[in-house]
Amino acid sequence: MKGEHIKFAFIQKGRKGFAVLTVIFVMVTFSMLGITAVSLVTGSAEQMRDEYHTQQAFDVATAGLEFVTEQLSGDSDWSDEADFSKNFGPGSFSVTYTDKLATSIVATVAGTVEGITREVMAGFSSGGSGPAAFAKAVYVDGDIVVESDATGDIQGDIAAGGGVGLGGMTQTGDSEDNNQDSQIPQADWAYWQNVSDYQISGNHTFSTGTYTGIYYITGDVTFSGDGITIQGTIVALGNVDMIGHSDVLISTQSGHPSIVSGGSVSLVGNTGIQISGWIWAAQNFSAVGTSDLLLNGGITAGGDFVMTGNTNVDINYSDKWAPDDGFGGGEGEGGGVATTVWSEVF
Repeated sequence: MKGEHIKFAFIQKGRKGFAVLTVIFVMVTFSMLGITAVSLVTGSAEQMRDEYHTQQAFDVATAGLEFVTEQLSGDSDWSDEADFSKNFGPGSFSVTYTDKLATSIVATVAGTVEGITREVMAGFSSGGSGPAAFAKAVYVDGDIVVESDATGDIQGDIAAGGGVGLGGMTQTGDSEDNNQDSQIPQADWAYWQNVSDYQISGNHTFSTGTYTGIYYITGDVTFSGDGITIQGTIVALGNVDMIGHSDVLISTQSGHPSIVSGGSVSLVGNTGIQISGWIWAAQNFSAVGTSDLLLNGGITAGGDFVMTGNTNVDINYSDKWAPDDGFGGGEGEGGGVATTVWSEVF
């Protein structure tokens, strides 16, 4: 009996040991399952967070491209665009420009959120038609007034914010009066100052001789004597007056204006005047008692265009002379930015 009791006790002890091992095994198994579950949940949360930030980074990058488009729309020359960075929403974006030309450029925008970066790239071109003023032989915000004693010819379209009266002149092309949308582009004076070859403070007089380059003058411009040749551009913050002169030649390179005036441009009592290039005046343009005037390009004025007592005045529109740079805004100028290519950078 005693032996059987010992045998039973041994069996009971073995069963208890096995039960303890079973419990330990079960506990370890569930612990491992718990750790695995926690790891899976944690990993899933991190993955979801990364995916969220990845999408945010992409959104910030595309918002950066929209910002670039807005910036470019206000600039007439993209060749000098500088790289930059900007905080935006949950992160920031940085812009890098390549292939920089005056009317085309490539922008790469990197959007970063919580250390995650995505990049997008787009090419841009100046896709707008440009200011309506530079597509006309004569474009003014005021009136076009030609007296009956003024003769000559205008080759090209004309437009006025007010009335149009051609008097004794003939005109070939479309004619628009009472243009409700009339608005001339504005001169970028800082641009002209920066690109000028000569900067003159106050008033200035061009006397007989030859001048080359871009002249930036803070006052009025007058002429003295005959036989004046200017191979370049006159930019004056004041008026430009040519009174009683002959044999005056003003020519500039394609895409540059010949005269830019912050006031009015007046030609009075002249003969033998030839201008190749655009004339832009913030106020009025007038020609009085002038003969043998030839203008190849166009005239844009914020006020009136007036012709009185002139003979043999010819204005020939050519888009060759329409200004490429140095002006902004105006009717028909909607920014002119078109996206030529778009992709994500991987």
